[in-house]
Amino acid sequence: MDPEKELQRICDQYNGKLTIKDFKVGGAKMGESIYVVKYYLKIPYQDCMIDILYDFGNSVTADFKIGFNDLKNVPKFELTTISHFTKLVLFKKHNFKVQCKDIYLKREIEKLLQRHTLDKLIKNTAFEPTTEGVNSEKTYTIHTVFSLVFEENTSSISAIFEFHKELINIIRERYKRF
Repeated sequence: MDPEKELQRICDQYNGKLTIKDFKVGGAKMGESIYVVKYYLKIPYQDCMIDILYDFGNSVTADFKIGFNDLKNVPKFELTTISHFTKLVLFKKHNFKVQCKDIYLKREIEKLLQRHTLDKLIKNTAFEPTTEGVNSEKTYTIHTVFSLVFEENTSSISAIFEFHKELINIIRERYKRF
């Protein structure tokens, strides 16, 4: 599956904007160069902006940032995973951990992982996302980062986006200011 087509499909579906930057970077050895493609997505959703970067180049990572301005008392949360190597050695029921003082939000995040089969992606591949929800003075930010060095990095784009979209819905509904 072509990442550009999948990312453009999501942008078209949600009235977002896709910007593509591709270039070559000189390598360490003479004559070598690395081809870099960065896909920047800006997608408005539920009165917030979802900023996404898929970097198929030096870092080979994806980065999701979502900012909210009108929420109150949203708890901090963190989603982490164990490394792919550790998964092969340990046979754990869950290969991810959600830390949050609000049991409701913790359970909802766990349900979303299962609903979008990201729990299976975490278990069976090197998909190792780190997601944080953090309060600052006026905003609440969700930030997710993960490596794209796993087999289904393109075919999982839609599921990862839908996970974030539903997480926005849950947080909006539970913690809206009005």
